[in-house]
Amino acid sequence: MKDIIDQFMWRFQQNFRLAVEHELEQALSDIGFVVKVHILLVGFAITDDVNHQLCIEPEDGPLTTINIPDILALAEDIYQTDPASELIHSHPEVHQLRHQRLRLQARAEALMRRIEESSVFPSTKFFVSISAPICGYRVHTCVGIPIQDLDTLAALEDDHIDLIYVGQSLQHAVINECLHRADQALYLPDPGADLRVIGPTDDIVRAAADSLVKGMVYRTGGVASDLFRAVNNFTALSYERANDTKGCLIISDADKVAEQAHIQFQKPISIYNARNMRKLLELSDDTTVILSDYRRAYGLGAYNAIPDSIEIRVRGHADWEALFNGIALIRVRNGHAKLPPKPPITRERLADLAERIVGSIELDRIWSVIDKAQISGHGMTLVISHDPSGETSRLGDQAMPTVPRCLNPADIVRLGHVDGAVILGPDGHCYAFGVILDGEAERGRGDPARGSRFNSAVRYQRTKAPNSLIVVISDDGMVDLIPPLKPRVHRYRVEQAVADFCAICNTDPVDGEKFAQASDMVEELAFYLNQDQCNRFNECYKKEMDNRLESGNIAIIPTPLRPHPDMDDSYFY
Repeated sequence: MKDIIDQFMWRFQQNFRLAVEHELEQALSDIGFVVKVHILLVGFAITDDVNHQLCIEPEDGPLTTINIPDILALAEDIYQTDPASELIHSHPEVHQLRHQRLRLQARAEALMRRIEESSVFPSTKFFVSISAPICGYRVHTCVGIPIQDLDTLAALEDDHIDLIYVGQSLQHAVINECLHRADQALYLPDPGADLRVIGPTDDIVRAAADSLVKGMVYRTGGVASDLFRAVNNFTALSYERANDTKGCLIISDADKVAEQAHIQFQKPISIYNARNMRKLLELSDDTTVILSDYRRAYGLGAYNAIPDSIEIRVRGHADWEALFNGIALIRVRNGHAKLPPKPPITRERLADLAERIVGSIELDRIWSVIDKAQISGHGMTLVISHDPSGETSRLGDQAMPTVPRCLNPADIVRLGHVDGAVILGPDGHCYAFGVILDGEAERGRGDPARGSRFNSAVRYQRTKAPNSLIVVISDDGMVDLIPPLKPRVHRYRVEQAVADFCAICNTDPVDGEKFAQASDMVEELAFYLNQDQCNRFNECYKKEMDNRLESGNIAIIPTPLRPHPDMDDSYFY
């Protein structure tokens, strides 16, 4: 950290920024979203006795005041074009407060636009707090998240309905909660003086989950309700000797759900009556659901899609998942919220690995087989072979050959019920089933925690059929691709990361924060480094640690980086 700050707002601004960054990353990691965030503080002067009208923390970072011109003019344009700016409240003080908030929101949006337009943080989405006053400034906390990471997660389209914040996803709700808490912290004495700024991770995640579920209820036409607590309560109960809690609720407008009810209760049951709701779960299964609005259950009906509805899928004891219009947004176990499990693989991932190992494949046909197998409740192994005829002949009595043809996905899954693998060609045609995969064990390969299906596939692909892509589908629908190759990257990106790190190490003095960030970036790409890049990184890292020891500071001496034995040019675009 710098000892002297020119763009000074208050004495703990650096600590505040770093603490918010660390705590937000912790909260996102806690829900299953591990990502590196960028935190900026931007302060606008509200008194005349300050040195700068606009301050940015960090002042020596990539964003400068030149990168965000005409913020106030843009904010005024955004405010004037907002329909809410024409609303008039009869009470003058309330009118003033509401329009002051609208102007602050407009400035936050203007700041977000200017930061993203500056291209200082390429491919990064920014979120900006409404701001809070401190020491003659109103300070906005700005959060940058890589778009590539954000786009891998499900989210709804809009985050406001009728000027009400309803959220888009659990990750968005966590970010919004942290921004809100950062603003609140600025009202406290000496914000940033303590190690913790925005609060315990559990509190942040719980508040974000509650906010998201409230927003989902509002989308159905309801009002704020404590649905999050209600579902936690009745899913945590046992019914007589039945501990395996399962079932489904559809929550929507009362009139919509009443139309769907085949069995209608004469007296609706409150969803806050945990014991009665737990009894109703015993009546729900794959075909019959509990029909409810955000307050009461009205009856039972068939599983049909209802527009603008919440689906609560109860997976087990104190284990449930919430979907809105079919999009899974949150998974809760024992009261703790996380992101729903990601799809085990994507079409893009399958296509990328197949191209690198097998060649071009009939993606739609093979994907439909995998999709069918995932919901079958029975595990199987698919071998997508570059030479399916030759491989079937080589295995001989270890396989049950079929006449090669394009089978219905359900038929291929049925063949997978027999012990052994199913061999497919790149065209998706089936060549054999009941295939006993051979292969030789290699030290350090496989996973002793996994079953024989997985480890047999690893041995086979490594030692007998390197030009095969294997899809292992477990009974619970989990999917593994073998080999699990690292993603391809651009060669210049790896070299740039090493060059940036070395450049930071050659400055005097070395900025500790930039050193740590650049070091983390290189280590994330460690798999792709060649010998020269490893040597340069190790040499610069050791030099900085030696300098710290000579200065009486603490040094961290990690294991030197070495080229990975599996790395070759196929991992570069």
